Amino acid sequence: MFFDQIKEIDGNLKDLRDHLKDIGGAVDVHFDQLDDIAAHIIALEAVMVQVLRKSRSTSTPPRNGCGSKPRKTLARKAAAKRRRRLSTISSNS
Repeated sequence: MFFDQIKEIDGNLKDLRDHLKDIGGAVDVHFDQLDDIAAHIIALEAVMVQVLRKSRSTSTPPRNGCGSKPRKTLARKAAAKRRRRLSTISSNS
């Protein structure tokens, strides 16, 4: 009777081992699919970056983009402020 229970447990453990192997194989397949999805997402990101670069270079520049009048005006004002500050420092010394 005791040995019969041990044989039954041994059989159940072997079945469990087989089922775990099957689950492991299915997990490997899913990981491969996830790698494929990740590769496609990276490729789509690269395509979108190029599309955005092209669309920005061919479209009109934004109002407050690099080199626009407001930025140039601010740069001139900042330079004038620095010159005034330097002239007051040099006149005080």
